[in-house]
Amino acid sequence: MTKLFCWGLLTVAVTSGAVYTNDTGGVTYGFRVEFAGPVVITSHSAALPVQSPEGEATALTFSGGEVPPGGSFWLSWRPGDVRVTGYKLLAERPLSSAMEVETEVPPEA
Repeated sequence: MTKLFCWGLLTVAVTSGAVYTNDTGGVTYGFRVEFAGPVVITSHSAALPVQSPEGEATALTFSGGEVPPGGSFWLSWRPGDVRVTGYKLLAERPLSSAMEVETEVPPEA
């Protein structure tokens, strides 16, 4: 996967961003990214519109769409000095919390 980093200065808040190209040869349905510390996503590509979790986090998953082969997914975050420690384009649709099923174990008699 090819990535491109860009940095910017907005007033006093520094943000960073990256663009990730789907070079897997197949459609991807999600993107997972991990950071060295907590960040807030300031914007991201509409290709995967669902962000989980919302707000500050060190690991985030984006889903709800598709990135075709050769397509890209971008995001920006703050604080800008926190670096990406890992990322992965997901070939399978990630389960959202709404899709997860909890099962109850019946109490023993």
